[in-house]
Amino acid sequence: MAWVLRAMATLSFAVGSPAPLVIDTDMNVDDMAAIAFLLAHHSNILAITVSAVGFSAQWSGVDNALRLLNYFNRSAFQDGYLGQTQLNLQYPSGLPPQEWLKGTNEYFTKWVPIASSLRPPAWQSASQLIVEVLNASEENVHFLELGPYTNLAAALHRDALTVTRKIRRVYAEGGRLKVPG
Repeated sequence: MAWVLRAMATLSFAVGSPAPLVIDTDMNVDDMAAIAFLLAHHSNILAITVSAVGFSAQWSGVDNALRLLNYFNRSAFQDGYLGQTQLNLQYPSGLPPQEWLKGTNEYFTKWVPIASSLRPPAWQSASQLIVEVLNASEENVHFLELGPYTNLAAALHRDALTVTRKIRRVYAEGGRLKVPG
């Protein structure tokens, strides 16, 4: 996580103002720390999307992201729409087992209590929101991937031309690579 944050900070100083950024995450505890740092020090976060697979349940990941945004007095909702974000309930993977996620799911409600947000999340699916944010941005956007790439892959399937044309650089953190031998 440290090298990603250093890279983002260096990028902000190099261009004079924070570059537009989209964050995709599975909202594990290390991701929460990275997002808190970026919310405190990076003023041009265009969107945070939460993956349906990873080390938090998507419903709690969205809630935890909203709690962080509320804590830092930032918004993740669209004016005039009071719906709910479209969770990915179509392709549940069952990984990791739900009993492993309890601590992460309850992180900002039980372990480090932060007030809930009264603002609803954006109504779109993660891939739809990524494409819409990229299309709306006048500049190319940096993409911080803290999850399993499923939302970025879905955005590529939705509109590969926009994603490949509008994302300037992808920063990735986490995961394990198994190399034969």
